Amino acid sequence: MRYNIKKFGKVISHISPDKMSPGLAKELKSRGYRISSAYLDQHHAAVAGG
Repeated sequence: MRYNIKKFGKVISHISPDKMSPGLAKELKSRGYRISSAYLDQHHAAVAGG
């Protein structure tokens, strides 16, 4: 399970859960990045694709 790090709706990087911390998440969000689960993104893409 990985997290996607997105900027402007594009995935720019990935991070593993063991490297993610609340402080890092807060820092990324304050810089305008979005963090989401790679699994959920893949699922939503599959649903949207029909």
